[in-house]
Amino acid sequence: MENLIDAGIFSSSIRIMTPILLAALGGILCARASVFNIALEGFMLNGCFFAILVVDKIGHPWVGLLGGILSGVLISLIYGVLVVKYNADAIVVGVGINLLALGLTTYLLKAIYGVSG
Repeated sequence: MENLIDAGIFSSSIRIMTPILLAALGGILCARASVFNIALEGFMLNGCFFAILVVDKIGHPWVGLLGGILSGVLISLIYGVLVVKYNADAIVVGVGINLLALGLTTYLLKAIYGVSG
């Protein structure tokens, strides 16, 4: 009798699920701090793009990881200042961050690499 769960499908599911799981854990952490954060997708998109950009320009993956972390911290700082300090609506700022990340990465991808997707 064949296994109902193929090892290749299971391992690829875990690999694909990891970024989404980490974003969900970040959302839980924000909820525990009483901050409603829907900008997590924008944080991830921004961090991933700048990590790849730094790896492409410098060539070292650990420096690329640092670049992705720093860009994520910067955009999170913008979100935090707008929501916590200026009492902006968290949903509006979250949607704005998501749209900013989508537009910025699309524009920079076309400007730097000459591709649109």
